[in-house]
Amino acid sequence: TSDLTDIGLNSMLSLAINASLPSTKVISELEENILKYGKESISDSDVVLLSQRISQSQIKDISSLNKIAKADPSEFISQVQLEAKKQKKYEKNLYKKLSSEIERLSQKADEINTDIERNNEIKDQNKTLEIRNSNLLSKLLDEKNKSKHLENSIRTPKRNKFISRKVFRWRATPYFFIIGSLFFVLVVVQYHYYGNNLTFSDTLRQIYQSDDYFTSKCLCGFALILLNLFGFKMLYDRVFDNTKIDHYKSRIVIPEELREL
Repeated sequence: TSDLTDIGLNSMLSLAINASLPSTKVISELEENILKYGKESISDSDVVLLSQRISQSQIKDISSLNKIAKADPSEFISQVQLEAKKQKKYEKNLYKKLSSEIERLSQKADEINTDIERNNEIKDQNKTLEIRNSNLLSKLLDEKNKSKHLENSIRTPKRNKFISRKVFRWRATPYFFIIGSLFFVLVVVQYHYYGNNLTFSDTLRQIYQSDDYFTSKCLCGFALILLNLFGFKMLYDRVFDNTKIDHYKSRIVIPEELREL
């Protein structure tokens, strides 16, 4: 045989890793029989085709081929050539199937290409419509933004005025405590002032120095405590403390019609 046979059937089969392959001993024996009996009758292509059938597990009992080689070498050669013909026929049928599938896929590809061309035409038409719609949408958005800006310019002064009214009322609260507390103290002092025919300063001194006016003294003290806690302290927080003022403004609930768009 030629160089291909000399490479060795065992070496060629080792390239095809398959768990179902026969043992190395059986393959080596088959290789020796091919070299021994088929040197002139078994071609390189026969060896390749036989190795493919073995690697594909299409020959189940290789040991029987080795037995035939020992019993009848000519029959062994015939069996090897028969297996090669079977493999060749198998590959021919496989080639036909593959060719038929390739042709089918090619036709399908042509149909797809036709659909793609048709879709491309539709896409071009849609693209033109999209550009036109995009221009119209852009103009519409510009008009909406102008309208939004105009509406916000109208709402801003109204919103600021609304917040200012809220802050004014919030700041006015401590003045009521201050006026109320001072008025209460003034009423108590006036009551004793007119009842004792004393001067105003003497009346104040008598209220705070005499135990006979304990109730009046407590009432005036309580009124002055309220004046300090809820009057002056609140007045300072709501007029001079910017942190508290900003915090109050942030909690003001703006009506829907005055909120910025």
